[in-house]
Amino acid sequence: MELKLEISNFEEFLKEDYLIGNDNKQEFLKRKIKERNNILLDFSHSIILKLSYHQLDFANWLLWQILGEVYGYCGYSNFPMCKIKGEHKHNGIWAIYWLAKTNYDYGFNEWFFKQKEDSDVLIKIKPLLEQLTCFGIYDDKYFVDFLDELVDKTKSLSKDEKIDYFKNIDWEDVENELLNETYNFKNGNE
Repeated sequence: MELKLEISNFEEFLKEDYLIGNDNKQEFLKRKIKERNNILLDFSHSIILKLSYHQLDFANWLLWQILGEVYGYCGYSNFPMCKIKGEHKHNGIWAIYWLAKTNYDYGFNEWFFKQKEDSDVLIKIKPLLEQLTCFGIYDDKYFVDFLDELVDKTKSLSKDEKIDYFKNIDWEDVENELLNETYNFKNGNE
């Protein structure tokens, strides 16, 4: 069974088969609903995706670059959103909520936004997330270096300019070049 990146909804999450047979299913769901409703009080626009962990990390990295810092705890990621080490919080305009794992390195995640137009950013970058297919690249220091280069190159761009910039990168090509160790850093090889 191929696990594809797809837009979902909370009702689909509640019906997911992995919950069947869970002894604490009702308790788990009550907690998830309560936590989710608390977030919705301040972040009224949300989008749920079913996706792999590396796509989740990349989505969070892209949203950080385009919308700024996240709200709440800045957690572990293979693609660090910020450079601050250790447990810390931010006060951004979007939030992340992991709903549940459904398969190996795959599950439901919900993003919350204060403004509708910010939630549209996630939909605009969804095709970029679909391009990341090779799990091996995400442990690669050079990929993180490449992302750091992009931060420097895009820091003065507007939200829409950043989206266009990231859309014009052939992410599959970058993955292949990094895997084959042929990417030429600092020379703008995108």
